[in-house]
Amino acid sequence: MHIRFLTARLNGTAGAGAYDSHLIEALAARGHRISVIVRAGQGQDGPVAVYPLPVASLAGGPLGKFDLPISLMRGRRAVRRLSCPAPDVTIASEHLFLRGHAAKFRRRPWVYFPHAFSYPDDVEQFTVSKLHHRLSMRAARRLQRWAVAHADTTVRLCRTSMEGIMEQLSIEDMGRFTLVTPGTWTEATPSRRDPSAPLRLLLVADGLHPSTRVDLAIRAALSLPAGSRWELHIVGDGDDRTIYETQAADDGRILPIHFHGAHDDLSPFYGRCDLLLFPSRLEHMGLVLTGAMKHGLPVLALDSRIKGLHTASNEIIDNGETGWLADSDAAFIAGVHRLVADPEPVAAAGARAHLVASQRFAWPRHVDRWEEVLHEIVARSR
Repeated sequence: MHIRFLTARLNGTAGAGAYDSHLIEALAARGHRISVIVRAGQGQDGPVAVYPLPVASLAGGPLGKFDLPISLMRGRRAVRRLSCPAPDVTIASEHLFLRGHAAKFRRRPWVYFPHAFSYPDDVEQFTVSKLHHRLSMRAARRLQRWAVAHADTTVRLCRTSMEGIMEQLSIEDMGRFTLVTPGTWTEATPSRRDPSAPLRLLLVADGLHPSTRVDLAIRAALSLPAGSRWELHIVGDGDDRTIYETQAADDGRILPIHFHGAHDDLSPFYGRCDLLLFPSRLEHMGLVLTGAMKHGLPVLALDSRIKGLHTASNEIIDNGETGWLADSDAAFIAGVHRLVADPEPVAAAGARAHLVASQRFAWPRHVDRWEEVLHEIVARSR
């Protein structure tokens, strides 16, 4: 089967680019022919044919307010002009290529697989002026509504993400969606926690912006009683980093809160820390959660049943077994206090987290499910 990917990038060891790279590698190893149309990458032949299609951004220029609508138009034209063979099926994540590819290969089935919770929410984080925001959000909503309506199926890795898109777009037909259980390609042997060491807390944020709720984790740390033994390690970078560094320093004490910046490889941080804090508001792929669990880190997360949250926490974490779910900000802070005061449950929960991630979220099982979905829509299209 010839499977095509439409993606933004193929790089790194974490995040959406790494996910696509590992899925491509796994499907190619199973004998599928793979081709990729990518915004950032280098062309190559062989088992995986890569077609780079960079789309210039207008951000920062005089026409910056029209960046997204014009970029969508440019991406559509670029794909339609590209010389490449027709695939049997396409997994489409890069929004700039959706319409052009669907028009170019009208009779070929495709899966819509947006990496963000929803395209409008992803776009909203990067809009500046009111006019820019209005134009970008309108274009993003229109495109996502079109994609869900025209794709053979839209794949989601958690139910809350599926339901969130349905609510945003006023869609009632759940049959247009397919759930694929998250998986992790990470292989790791958990390290033993030193009971005499401080409890090392880890927060991973792919872009330090408000939806990651870094401020909540810092508030929890700042409110810990004097003499508590802990460290907070924050991995990620973004425009709001200075705000969070200022928040951490405003207390006036010298506290063990460490900002490490962005890192593609999270394994060293998983290996040296004991507990993952996950206060995020938006996240549907579960890569950080399953990666941490595979390394033996339990997770303290906000319960995804809280109104306004769209994460995979409830579908990945077994409350009280592989981690803990907090039903409010206050409960999250209380959970940090409880585990710092008595870290004994952390090691046992970490061992169970590793076992669950190795079985329920095993990578071969995840790839099996993708193959089932692809074979099914190809068979339906014939």
